[in-house]
Amino acid sequence: MKKIISLISLLLITVSSATFAAEKLAADVQDALQQKKLFVLEGLKLTNDQEVAFLPIYNEFQKDKMALNGQMIAVIQEFAANYNALTNVKAGELLDSWFVSEQAMLDLKKGYLPKFEKVITRKEVMRYYQIENKLEVLVDYELIKAVPLAK
Repeated sequence: MKKIISLISLLLITVSSATFAAEKLAADVQDALQQKKLFVLEGLKLTNDQEVAFLPIYNEFQKDKMALNGQMIAVIQEFAANYNALTNVKAGELLDSWFVSEQAMLDLKKGYLPKFEKVITRKEVMRYYQIENKLEVLVDYELIKAVPLAK
């Protein structure tokens, strides 16, 4: 699990870094997503039939999450670009963007609830979202360590 968190954190922090070749980053992302998928499936303990029905929805959800993570990465990058000269106006814009990104992620999770409930039980959906939440908190912790407070 530590490797999953490290790879996802690496992705979020270095997505635009020129020090990583595009192929290496893409391979790291795919590796992290595959490990995450295996971790999720291990935690859910689904039957084979449930897993077959669950995985297409899971994959679609992860794709949509990655797109939203891109929005949050853009906010972090904009904060970094303005860190030394952050104005109250720019801070307000960044806060607004952050809130929009956070709300979009919540809306995405709520929107997928009925899709997941069609293929697994509500208790299993709850377990799945708990697993997702735990991984998100761990990744957020890594980001918190990397992103300084505003001056």
